[in-house]
Amino acid sequence: MSRLVKVGMYLLSLQLLFVLVIVNKVDIDINICLGCTYLPWPEISKLAQKNLLLLVYVVMLGASAVFYTVFVSIISDAKDGPIRIGDLEDKNAEHLVFLATYIILFGWVQFG
Repeated sequence: MSRLVKVGMYLLSLQLLFVLVIVNKVDIDINICLGCTYLPWPEISKLAQKNLLLLVYVVMLGASAVFYTVFVSIISDAKDGPIRIGDLEDKNAEHLVFLATYIILFGWVQFG
């Protein structure tokens, strides 16, 4: 599997986190008229500077949406049918360690 595919799958796994952080941390001043035909550039730059990290999250969310469409097109072209898994055996608890590290890291980023 190529690195680009791995990065795409990782971004897809973070898609819900991006949405939650964007909704939680967005800081829009009420005095800005978003429906106006003329929005001054100083106001836009001030808004972008206040929400710079959120803009990065929006870009990453967009990238994950692009990867999603690519993966859907790849899956739709697949000729293999469903695969039946006979047995499943748990070898170790590495997945739990990864999950705990993952949750603690992003909890710190959001609330830190």
